[in-house]
Amino acid sequence: MSCVPWKGDKAKSESESQEPLPAHIYHEKQRRELCALHALNNVFQDAGAFTREALQEIFQRDVGLISLTNVTGFIMNLPSSLSWGPLKLPLKRQHWICVREVSGTYFNLDSKLKRPVRIGNDDDLR
Repeated sequence: MSCVPWKGDKAKSESESQEPLPAHIYHEKQRRELCALHALNNVFQDAGAFTREALQEIFQRDVGLISLTNVTGFIMNLPSSLSWGPLKLPLKRQHWICVREVSGTYFNLDSKLKRPVRIGNDDDLR
């Protein structure tokens, strides 16, 4: 299964593979279908920030209770195509990704990427 590219297709991420990343960037990779969990742990740059059980409880809360002054990054639920090798299957799914600012630069920390993909500054993010 592969995600729809977002500001960093495969060619861009491969071309940046030689560019050094900040040493302190945390990038949790995809495991099973826990992409929301991986995306949130990437936002908080901490493998233990959230657990599957904690997310089950949080997803039942009223979103009106969120204080935006406490936001440190964000996650997005995007359409994702299912593929088998080079063959794209006609099934549509959703996938959660994380975007986070690290050392003044925004990164796509999608758990399905081999490594973080540099997006750039505030203007590049828009």
